[in-house]
Amino acid sequence: MYTLTEAKQFVDEVISNVWQNGLIDRIPEIYTEDVIGHFQEKEFYLVHIKARMKSLNDHALARQFVVQDLVVINDLIIFRMRQIWLSPVDGGLCESILVGIYRIRDKKICELWIMSDQEMDSYNETSENLTENVDRFQVTKREKASFLQQMTDYLNFKKVDSTKLSSVEMECLYYYLNGYTAKEVSKAMGISHRTVESYISNIKQKYHCSTRRELRLALFPNAGNLD
Repeated sequence: MYTLTEAKQFVDEVISNVWQNGLIDRIPEIYTEDVIGHFQEKEFYLVHIKARMKSLNDHALARQFVVQDLVVINDLIIFRMRQIWLSPVDGGLCESILVGIYRIRDKKICELWIMSDQEMDSYNETSENLTENVDRFQVTKREKASFLQQMTDYLNFKKVDSTKLSSVEMECLYYYLNGYTAKEVSKAMGISHRTVESYISNIKQKYHCSTRRELRLALFPNAGNLD
């Protein structure tokens, strides 16, 4: 079986390379043909894994998987994973946190379990209706300020000095990147419309941008052509 170092390398290959980049052709290299998956007391198989990746390719932009807390117990690799992506619908920032367990046979995954902290009806429904499920992963207000900073670091698109944006500017940036107008940000944050415009102007100056799209691409270049 894998050592801890080998297990980390294997999971990194599966998650950070194959899944993050949507490499459907590489799935047979990673999973056995008879692989069985478990998600919320329902089973899924190789065909569903391929469908899931296709769904992610179609419905998630600039996605990043961050693996944490990995351990090995006999033939099991157990890890926690944060998945972060941009919605192609409105460019909104989304995330989910999963616990994954891989059972390994002949250096391939022969059985896996996925446990999520979000309520979803079934693995198949999640795969087929990913766009609808995206809203269930929206970050809460309590997490916004730290999440945006973490997002920048995780994706490694542009390193940001922690003092570059204030916590208020970071919250304002969250709403702005999610498509809110200045008036809507004003209402959501409970501050004046002019104050919001001032924050947005300052943020754009710090990133040398003049539009929302330029700001998104400055932070997340792989996001593509978002409005």
